[in-house]
Formats: sequence, C-alpha cells, structure tokens
Amino acid sequence: MTLTVYYDGSCPLCRAEINTIREVAPEGALTFIDCSVPGFDDAAAHHEGVSQENMMQALHVRDSAGHWFKGVDAFVQLYGYGGLAQLSRLWAHPVIYPVMTRIYPWVVRNRYWLSSLGLPAATDALIRFNARRAQRNSRLCENGECSLEER
Repeated sequence: MTLTVYYDGSCPLCRAEINTIREVAPEGALTFIDCSVPGFDDAAAHHEGVSQENMMQALHVRDSAGHWFKGVDAFVQLYGYGGLAQLSRLWAHPVIYPVMTRIYPWVVRNRYWLSSLGLPAATDALIRFNARRAQRNSRLCENGECSLEER
C-alpha cells in the first residue's frame, strides 16, 4: 500500500519535513505532491471535495484505498507509512492526540514564522533520530525474534 502526501512546498518547515521523510521512508511507500504550485489541480481530489485551499490549511494524505486523512490524522498515517512507527504512535497516543489536534491549527497559521525560528532543523533532527532508532530496532529483530537486551 502507498500513501499520497499533499504538502505545502512553499513553506520551509513543511518542505524540510517532507524532504527528510522522503529520504528515510521505505522505497515506494509514499508519493509526494506539492499542492502549493500555481494552478495545482488534482482532479480526483477535487471530485471528492478536497480543494487546493483545503490542502494548504492542513496536511492531507490519501491511502491507496482512497481514504483521506488531514491534520494530525494525516501525520499519524504519514509517519506510519514512512517507517517512523514511534512518531506515529506518539501522535496517535490518547493523551498526545488531543493536544496535537489543538496545537496543529496554530502551527499551520504560523508555519512561515516558525520556519524562521529554526524549526525545520529541529524537525529534521527528530525525524532522523527516529529513523535511525527504527532501523536499529529492525536489525535487532530477525526471524521474528527480538533481542531486548540489545535495545
């Protein structure tokens, strides 16, 4: 299964996060579409009532079954498909999820300003840390057996 990710390529924070995920994600798991380009029109999305304006107000992803996810739910899916299971579980955690749901609209409204504060570098570091950890943990589990002592 693949996930199609619609992101704001004009936003330095968004672009940095997507570029990092693109580097660490399993090959073929994600397809990225910059919805910020002038004249952007995804006929399938438009037919389903998802416009460029909607996509610019929150991250949107669509799975290969045609299900749409936006905002925090989109990040849960993106991180999961992108091989970042710990980040996916963190964002979906029953305590964290409502907090992120409240914070995310503020982040979207202020994403260009937040980009100027160095948040793209911090996000890059967090994603790379989680990717290295996931890779290390997958090497520790072979043939269905995990060596907990080495974790």
